[in-house]
Amino acid sequence: MFDIQFYKDKNGKSEIIDYLDDLQVKAQTSKDAKINREKILTYLKALEKYGTRIGSPIVKHIDGSIWELRPLKNRIFFFLLEG
Repeated sequence: MFDIQFYKDKNGKSEIIDYLDDLQVKAQTSKDAKINREKILTYLKALEKYGTRIGSPIVKHIDGSIWELRPLKNRIFFFLLEG
């Protein structure tokens, strides 16, 4: 199991959490928003379980320890911290 932590700025705001919250609101009236949110959450759960070993098309290595999660047309950058 891998631990996923979302970046928060100095004000405690997280863009990805805000985006997921926004999709949750939109999902009540938009099928696309519902599908989008569910796909992101599914990919995050897979990343948490398998790490970067899950491979393409779910994750893509960018450079060094930087990767991207690729749910549908979304791109969520993350890094792998070992230790």
